[in-house]
Amino acid sequence: MKYLLSFILAIIHLSSVSGQSLFQQSAVSGFNISASIGVSGWNSDDLSGELLSGLAINISPSYGFTDYLEGFFAFEYAPSVSSGSDFIDAYPSSQLEAGVRMNFGSTLSKFRPFLQASLSQHGISFIDFDGFSNDLSGYFLGFGGGVKYFIQPNLAIKGSAHADFGTYDNVKYGGVAVTDVEFDVNTIRIQLGVTYVFE
Repeated sequence: MKYLLSFILAIIHLSSVSGQSLFQQSAVSGFNISASIGVSGWNSDDLSGELLSGLAINISPSYGFTDYLEGFFAFEYAPSVSSGSDFIDAYPSSQLEAGVRMNFGSTLSKFRPFLQASLSQHGISFIDFDGFSNDLSGYFLGFGGGVKYFIQPNLAIKGSAHADFGTYDNVKYGGVAVTDVEFDVNTIRIQLGVTYVFE
């Protein structure tokens, strides 16, 4: 009995020294990397007024300052967004993003819901029915949320949804910048992927 008690106390002490709870189910602090696939779409009442979307991939490194507060970068690329027109081929869109994320719950829980806010640059590029290139981009303010489900303390399945609001105010037509032209735009992104925490 004495040896069993000593063993239990030694395990508890080792856990305390290492900073890890015996019952820890999730982690956020430190470096993280996420990879997701999903749907990315954009809409502008100044243009088609229709939601145009396509499959997208998203890579996002992040750093957890604590097990709750996280800063992140993300790059998303959709290689083939529907043009909504028989006269314009599908085209790529991209989004470069930086933001902060607040994770809720505790490290004792496998489920960690989160909310986030970000600033991003979104752009599209396509060839119109006259054969001229069109390049549109601008800065967006975004909000989103989701949940991480940890299958291991440092590995989670992550699902999220985001909305971004901004203006395409950098417009080029045929490779030439067009001034005094801008379009109000919003984007919607839905993602499912995995997150790995480097403990």
